[in-house]
Amino acid sequence: MHRPVDLLIKSGTIVTPTDMFSADVAVADRKIVAIGKETHLQGADQLINAEGKFLLPGVIDTHVHFRDPGFPQREDFESGSRAAASGGITMVVDMPNSVPTVVEPDTVKMKAETCEKKSLVDFGLYGGAGTHSLGKIKAVADAGVLAFKTLLANYPTPGREPEFIGLHLEKDESLIDVSKEVAETGVVHVFHAETDFLIRHEVERLKRMGRTDPLAHVESRPAYAEVDAISRIVMVGREYNDKVHIAHMSSEGGTDLIRATKSQGTRVTAETCVHYLLMTRKDMETLGTRAKIQPPLRDPSDQAALWQGLNDGTIDSICSDHSPFTEEEKNRDIWQALPGAPDVENMVPLMLNSVKEGRISLNRLAEVSSVNPAKIFGIYPRKGAIQVGSDADITIVDLKAKKEISSDAMETKARKHTIFEGWKVIGWPVFTVVRGNVVMRDGHVVGKPGTGRWITLSETAGQKGQSPSWKK
Repeated sequence: MHRPVDLLIKSGTIVTPTDMFSADVAVADRKIVAIGKETHLQGADQLINAEGKFLLPGVIDTHVHFRDPGFPQREDFESGSRAAASGGITMVVDMPNSVPTVVEPDTVKMKAETCEKKSLVDFGLYGGAGTHSLGKIKAVADAGVLAFKTLLANYPTPGREPEFIGLHLEKDESLIDVSKEVAETGVVHVFHAETDFLIRHEVERLKRMGRTDPLAHVESRPAYAEVDAISRIVMVGREYNDKVHIAHMSSEGGTDLIRATKSQGTRVTAETCVHYLLMTRKDMETLGTRAKIQPPLRDPSDQAALWQGLNDGTIDSICSDHSPFTEEEKNRDIWQALPGAPDVENMVPLMLNSVKEGRISLNRLAEVSSVNPAKIFGIYPRKGAIQVGSDADITIVDLKAKKEISSDAMETKARKHTIFEGWKVIGWPVFTVVRGNVVMRDGHVVGKPGTGRWITLSETAGQKGQSPSWKK
């Protein structure tokens, strides 16, 4: 090889969904230019000795809330992307509930420019697709969003109305119009799948009973509210050929329904989160409002079903649903505390520990954390692959490293609210490489704001890969 090499990663084991093999990886001009054991892969400007380590295609977290612009007291794109880099994440896709919400083409551009100045990792953006977004969806897609997000609830949390303008369905029949408009763009359509009136009924009932204990939150959002929502989303999506993706699926019933839907040949994909895989409603009793998440933590039977679905292909991907809030916002009573947990930087270590425990193979982890997210969001093989021509996004992990998760070592502004404080894990990311730029080395974030780039579908035109469940 005669061209200059910017970075050479030597002697690591490359992990794909179907294979593992030892090889060197050469990077030039932000791309992977060679893979092999060839002696002429020498003379790089920068060298990483990855002997004994494993190279995953750069991990992509397609579900984060970095709160930028609008809520710098919770998080901003610099602190959020530092957390991502610290945790081995090379790319994130940020939700549209910033202020202003991402429901106008000009807002897409403004948010992208704001975030690109701050980000250490690559990022994509969601647009909002609710009742008040109708008529604007195509223009927002053309502006460069990677996906649309719709919430099946007709009201925002009191006090948070500006964060949800244009994201909610304010009437049930809007599902038809929104699904049709998003389908016409060809962009993936992501749903928060919980049926509003079923939740309202339970919240009102529990409040009348005087319930304020943590488990009241779990009981107020029953699993059948998720199943009901998924069933309606899938039926309408099938009618209009919408690229439906179910966000943060949490229940056995939802998993069973997605499995049955796929068996019928219907186009749908689904994700789950690390907290649903590793925690149950029992943890609410000790963690209280720190573990208030929507959908809520559920029963051990739901957790077992999610693991089965993740391993048998029913569930296509994992994400963190990183949702940071201030101390005051989390330390309210169970009904007023805001829902979410800030664990983008803990997702990879926790899943590596699950590999050690035999819950998932390293090959499957590479698939659900990188390959499938890239395919679902239309950016494969630019992202999600260690192959010549792909962006040089690589997560290097040490499967033998023993660590304890500590909020003191975390980068997010909401570090004190991690729900995994004190968890001991075996397996840890040791390098995060974003388009050939080392942004985390040996646990230390070394990247600079502005390293990350805004990723759009137009940039990957002609390279799109099929979603794992959208093959025809």
